[in-house]
Amino acid sequence: MNILNQLYFLAISHLPASTVATISGALESAFNNNVKPEMKAIGNIIMYIISGVLIIAFVVKGVFVWRDYRHNGGEIQWNVLLVLFICLVVVVSAPSWMWSVIGW
Repeated sequence: MNILNQLYFLAISHLPASTVATISGALESAFNNNVKPEMKAIGNIIMYIISGVLIIAFVVKGVFVWRDYRHNGGEIQWNVLLVLFICLVVVVSAPSWMWSVIGW
């Protein structure tokens, strides 16, 4: 790794500052125009997949809580349902606020 760093520094140090700035601007432009939109789209799709899994887990756990309530005579275990609901709210609302937190 050290040799690669030295080679990179050697290559960059012999370039004029305007060339380095042009390369830097091209890389930044490529990142902003091509990579950021793709990462946002993939991130939003992943959030929808996670929210789908959480809603299925919430419904299944709700059925189990209701069944346990019927068999135990009035004791409800709300803690797991509450945690699943909070996770579901965070995941569903995340696409609207997470990109501003990241700084994009």
